[in-house]
This record gives sequence, structure tokens and C-alpha cells, in this order.
Amino acid sequence: MTIELRLRSRLFVAISVTLLSLLCSCEFEAETSDLRLIYATGLVRHGTATPGVLLPNDPFTDKWITLGVPEKLTPVGSLQHYKLGVTLRRHYRDFMSDIFDPQEIDLLSTPRSRAQLAAHNTMAGFYGLPRKKEDFEMCSGMVVEPTCEMFPLDTTATFMHREEWINCNKLRSINRRTIGPLRTIAFQDHQSLFEKLTKITGFRMTNFNEARIVHEAVETMLAYGLELPPWASQELLGELKVLYTKDYDIVFAEREQRRLTGGPTLHIVLNTLHEKAYGKQKDTRQKMTMLFGHTSSLMSLTKSMNVQLEKTPGWAAALVFELYESVSEQPNNFFVRTLFKNSTYVEDFYTLDVPGCGTLCSLEQFIEVLAPMTVQDYKAECSLNNSQTSNSAQLHLPVSDTENNSNKEKTTELASQNSKGAISSQINKAQTCGKKTKKGKKCSDI
Repeated sequence: MTIELRLRSRLFVAISVTLLSLLCSCEFEAETSDLRLIYATGLVRHGTATPGVLLPNDPFTDKWITLGVPEKLTPVGSLQHYKLGVTLRRHYRDFMSDIFDPQEIDLLSTPRSRAQLAAHNTMAGFYGLPRKKEDFEMCSGMVVEPTCEMFPLDTTATFMHREEWINCNKLRSINRRTIGPLRTIAFQDHQSLFEKLTKITGFRMTNFNEARIVHEAVETMLAYGLELPPWASQELLGELKVLYTKDYDIVFAEREQRRLTGGPTLHIVLNTLHEKAYGKQKDTRQKMTMLFGHTSSLMSLTKSMNVQLEKTPGWAAALVFELYESVSEQPNNFFVRTLFKNSTYVEDFYTLDVPGCGTLCSLEQFIEVLAPMTVQDYKAECSLNNSQTSNSAQLHLPVSDTENNSNKEKTTELASQNSKGAISSQINKAQTCGKKTKKGKKCSDI
């Protein structure tokens, strides 16, 4: 397939998804006419990066070395994030200030330069900072230049990257029991394909993660509009995608694997939404929290939510959670909508269906469904001595006026627990319901 045909194919996909998003938007507006947006929190995957490994049969090796290797954000990646920022601005044009205000938005990323630069370039587009070609070239590569550090950014979110997961003792213990045997079986099933890929790429492929590396190398060539080498056929791309998609199924096969990898990020999502609705951020100007990470960050988060994406996240893909407040007669009614934008080839966001919640549900239900999969204290959770199955985010949700009298004793008890440790009635109940209940008991009775 020629580059022209690939571009036409991507254009067709972009138009189709855009039309779908417009249809969903119209339905959503009709459904939420009495709701007001008060907060948004999201996770963004970095844009086009240089290959993680220089392939022997890659004709563009010199180009990648010039841009910085391994896995450094490219100028094309910087441009992708600038465009994402423009899209976010269009989406939130009546919600966020035109000028950066640190009281309105928090930015968080992993320590990797590609994630940090993704954050700064996205915000440059969001706030309409003028950009020239040389600006995208400067704000990419191996280091974050001081002139590119335009926004205050917390870079301590190590838990969102796969390299940090190897430091989790509990996760390593589970992985030794599951991933090794599963990968061995899968490798045997695809051994002839691995041998074929090794021969045509010149890169000895012995595991599924290396299939991802080769696929992303080809995706980088495509992002630059380069003429692909003869071995990088459409058939090859399809085979590579099958392999590394299979590996994600293996890596996140068990519930505890999904919780320990995606749970810390999910905790941040639930906590920021809860704090804006009921906590210390309720009456502040805080409107947005954005996290910047990697493919593994987005995959682990969606897997922990039991959300199945149609395909693995593309360059500069973004997952956003919006918090709405009811403007009807009943106060303190909050609702959550989940949006996704899979690449810069898709014009706008579209709604995601969260199992147990749908495309729009109450904040209380959103937390109850997802709380059992959160991780609040990552280091404590990763200890092999931790016998608990869940140490999830614990938030206190107030009861409504209609429930106040019947639940007065429960509310008083929970309020006394809601000290510095932040004991949560809603999430404690959700955690309990995630386990086996006593005979004859329902979750609603616990």
C-alpha cells in the first residue's frame, strides 16, 4: 500500500470518527441540558518518538540518531501535541481562561523527557503561543531545554511508566507466575512469524515487546511521510500489531496486574473529581488536571477500568474525564463523562462507554464502580508483606438530604473516620462489594 493510500485511509477514518463524535455530541447536549461542566482531568500519551531500538534494516537510522535516541520526542511529535492543545482549546473554549493561570490547571508527567515535552507543547497549543518550525525542533529531543519549560510541571509520576513496574515486588511475583508461561505458549504459537520478522527486519525478535518496538519504528516513518523500506509492508504492520496487542492481553491478564499498574493513575482521576465535587477544591478556581505519560500509562488505566479500546493508543492520544454539576433544583448532584481521542488524525473527542457506568453516570456510581481498582499508596501496595487485596483511594461522599435521617448514625460514624487518612464511605463499601459477601447479604446491606 502506498503512502498516498495510507493517508487516504487515515483521512477516511478521521472523517468517520468526526461524524460519529458530532452525532454523540448532539445526543449528549440533549441529554445534559441541565448540567454544567465544572472540572476535567485527563491522561495524554506522548507523540511521535524516535525508535526504541535502531533496526539493522532501517534506512533512516542516521535521521533518528540526529533527532535523539532512544524514544525521544521528535519535532513531528511536538507538532502533534501543539495540535492536540488547539483541539483541547476548541473543546474547552468557554470553560478555561485564555491566559495560563496556575490556579486553574495542574500538570503532571513522568520523568521521561518525551512526556515532559508533550506537556509543554500541548499547553503551548492550548494557550495559543505562537510557534515556528524551529520551535518544534527545539522543544523535542533528548533534554528539556529551559526555553521549552514554559509551564509549571510536576514530573514525579513514575508510577505511570512500565519501567517503574519492575520495582513493584507484588507485581513481579504475579508476573513470574503468569507472564512467563503465557508468553512461552504464545511465542510457540507464533514462532514462525517471529523468525520471519527477524529475517526481514534484521532485528532478532525474541519477545512480544520487541514487536511493539518494530511497529512504533514503522509508525515513526509514517508520521514523517517517509518512503517505507520494502520489508515494512501493510501485512507486516498487521502482524506486528497482532503480536503486541496479544502481549498487552498477557501483561494485564489478571485483575491484580491491572490494578497495580493502572490503579495509581485511576486513584488520581477519582480523587481529583471527588475533591472538586465535595472536597477542598470545591470552591476554588481549579478546573483541570492533565497527566502526560506513555502507551503503557493509557493501556494500564483503561484496562483497570475494564474499558476495551478499539485499538492501541496512537501518538498523542488523550483520555479525558469531565465532571458536571446539575443546575436543577437538587444540589450536589454530579455526573461524569469519559472522552477519548486516539490520535492527531482524529479531529475531536468521542465518548467512551465505561462498564457499569455507560457514557454518563453519577459521580457516586463512577467511584463505586472503579474504586476497587485504585491504588493510593503504591509503595505499600507493592510490598510482598501486604496481605490486603486492595488499598484503594478512600474518599468521603456526603449522603443526600433524603438519606440523611435514615443514615444519620452511619454518616456520624464515617465523619469521625474521615480524618487525615481520609476514610471513605463510598469506596470502603465499593471495596467490600468487590469481595465475597456473607451468605444472604447483598452489597446494599453491607
